[in-house]
Amino acid sequence: MKFKEIEMTNNGDNKLTSLEIGLTSICNFNCKYCCRYFVKGDKYIPAEDCIKIIKDIDSLKRVKLSGGEVIIYFNECVKILNYCREKGIQTQINTNGSLLNKNKIKTLEDAGLNVLHFSLDFSNPKDYVHYYNHSDSMFFKIVDNIESSLNCNNLDTVVETIIFKETEDKILNVHKFLTDLGVVKHEIQLGIPIDNNKWENLTSIQKLVEIIKDLTLGKDENVEIYFSCFKKNMPDETFKKMLGFAAVKKNKVFFPDCIEGKNQLHLHCNGDILICELGCPTVIGNVFKGTDLNLIHKKMPKELKEFISNHSCKKEYYQVVKNMKLAKGLEPADSLLS
Repeated sequence: MKFKEIEMTNNGDNKLTSLEIGLTSICNFNCKYCCRYFVKGDKYIPAEDCIKIIKDIDSLKRVKLSGGEVIIYFNECVKILNYCREKGIQTQINTNGSLLNKNKIKTLEDAGLNVLHFSLDFSNPKDYVHYYNHSDSMFFKIVDNIESSLNCNNLDTVVETIIFKETEDKILNVHKFLTDLGVVKHEIQLGIPIDNNKWENLTSIQKLVEIIKDLTLGKDENVEIYFSCFKKNMPDETFKKMLGFAAVKKNKVFFPDCIEGKNQLHLHCNGDILICELGCPTVIGNVFKGTDLNLIHKKMPKELKEFISNHSCKKEYYQVVKNMKLAKGLEPADSLLS
């Protein structure tokens, strides 16, 4: 299974094929745009508990491990990966990359990890230090780990960059930097409103269209770009026109379907089940209190049924941007597509 394959081949069935496990809410970073689900009490969910949950889900094809920073519990990750490999379940780890090294990456590869998914929003140590308030050595360490992952034959290395106010004018430089490193799969994640920390440092619709057009037309022909969270957060007409110049499959530019709620749910270290961390962090059950993930789409909680029916986030991106007076309607954005 390739990166985003479930999103690209979704047939419309409401079936749990992907489970993202927030192994911990602890992180060594404190990003303003972070959507991690904070829990009290337990610091992580042990691998043994994860495996018990995973083995009972008949339709499961993919497990994502995230956090917090999931590499804090590296050994637990390896145990889960080993189990999933034995059962033929595809795996992905989402990480900021700061706690990895060459040996750990090789261990993850040997345990059967399919996709190692890094986050990197800046292309140079100066911008990185300014935003994250970390030392420049951290930037270079993450870059080294990306390169180590790229050198692994059995790992699909993906780097994600989030579009928000601080990155919108730097995104082309980031893409060029990653391409020069040898990255051939770049995910562009739309930064969206987050209630839990009131972060709304969003990019205007007009600017987003400009960014997508520049990235699409200027990218290397061998590089795949995945624009995530765009379909359901942009006006329909604007999105349709984007597809006109994206030449999606021929140009290796993809706008993956949103499968949150329909095919993917989120499990966290206290057992809570969430519909979607990004747009609908609504708790619809708890595996330690009797929720059966194998039945959750057959006996849907009201909140899940409503989310799937609407299939859009509670607080749509465009409406928030409009309210913030960063966009003045669709005309300026559409004119960029002519």
